[in-house]
Amino acid sequence: MNWRDRNTDVRKMENGPDPPRFASQVVCGKKESQNQLSKGGNQSETGEWPWQAAIYDVKKDDVICGGTLIKEQWVLTAAHCVSHIILHKDFNIYNNYDSDIALLKLTRDAVLTARVQLVCLPNRFDFSETNLDSGVPGWVAGWGSDGSDELAAVLTEIQLPVISNPKCVRDTVHFTGIRGVTRTLTSNMFCAGLSADTPLEDYRTVCPGDSGSPMVFLSNTSRDSHWTVEGIVSHFFQQEICSMRRPGQYGIFTKVNRFTQWINRVIYSGF
Repeated sequence: MNWRDRNTDVRKMENGPDPPRFASQVVCGKKESQNQLSKGGNQSETGEWPWQAAIYDVKKDDVICGGTLIKEQWVLTAAHCVSHIILHKDFNIYNNYDSDIALLKLTRDAVLTARVQLVCLPNRFDFSETNLDSGVPGWVAGWGSDGSDELAAVLTEIQLPVISNPKCVRDTVHFTGIRGVTRTLTSNMFCAGLSADTPLEDYRTVCPGDSGSPMVFLSNTSRDSHWTVEGIVSHFFQQEICSMRRPGQYGIFTKVNRFTQWINRVIYSGF
């Protein structure tokens, strides 16, 4: 499905103050699976990422994007994936994918089980800026293209390190020749991927079809350990064909902590 056909008749909402916090909140960022995670490109175990959602095109009979269950009736995804949803007011597909974030409201609440759980959103008690330091590894799961450029039949997981924005700009200019990267990589984005010195046989990356999928980090505190969504797969600067991409060509992610006030405002607004 062409994104232009899906990106019409949408509602856009601005940022606003956080809603009141309630004493009793559903636990987030927990999962029963304790499987040892490997670093890249492997099929995930059932229930490994219980907040993972698939956005499905019934006409094409295929997954078009990923998403994240953040509330029983709300899925977080990329704005360019969907329509008849709530986009952030600043998103414009022609404006470098800035504010590429959207909320999709389900017709009924998801039933939480051992295999269906909520992920945590970043807030002032988490360490988003620490999670997003250069070199810190996060996890992405999705149904994106495999080595044959066909969508994966099963959910696949990969561990990728965060790349600092200056390095992302330098490497992108060097490896792609694109000169306008500094202007297009905004404070609402971050990069992640394997560095240019990664052997080609070990190279793994996010691919088309992974758009909208979450990048999650395990947040450890003295009282708690939970998974937090810090990024949403947004776009690439070059090589949409995954098998042609090379180390040093990174995925670009929407930085979720820049939009938590907006997310909370929408969810608690009674929309």
